[in-house]
Amino acid sequence: MPTMKDIDKTAADYARARNALNAEVIALDTAIRRLLRARRATIARLAEQCRDHRTELKTMVVAGKEMFERPKTKVLHGIKVGFRKGTGKLSWFDEQEVVANIRKRFDEKAWPTYLKTTVTPIKASLNALPAVDARKLGVTITEAHDQVVVEPVQGDAEAMAETLLADPPKPKKGGRK
Repeated sequence: MPTMKDIDKTAADYARARNALNAEVIALDTAIRRLLRARRATIARLAEQCRDHRTELKTMVVAGKEMFERPKTKVLHGIKVGFRKGTGKLSWFDEQEVVANIRKRFDEKAWPTYLKTTVTPIKASLNALPAVDARKLGVTITEAHDQVVVEPVQGDAEAMAETLLADPPKPKKGGRK
């Protein structure tokens, strides 16, 4: 069984490792900020060019709509241009009337396709109840014993390091719309 001295030594080792990691994360963040400052103007200029070309391209596609009847889209230089069917926006005045009409016109088996019914206990709220009250409701509380805590008091260089070391996100196909 470890002594308090052993735990103290290991906590000190952990604190030193965290401090070293924190210093590296800060150094990396500083370097990233420096690079961003150095390239910000160029990135902003290029982003503005992209916006201008996109706007011009949209105007041209609208003006040449007849060229996009079949097929409705074309890929030119890696850029998809043309038209796609919009999804439209659904709205209704009386939700209960729509629900009643769905129930009237569709078989009961089809209702879940068109209607959402959700009635479930809210765990966070029930967890806040005293155990006696929760038990009266039929809620069983398990694993409520003490749990080991080993977490830094401030900062989270480890989480930041894990984020930095994670695989970079894959670019989306087609870019922004």
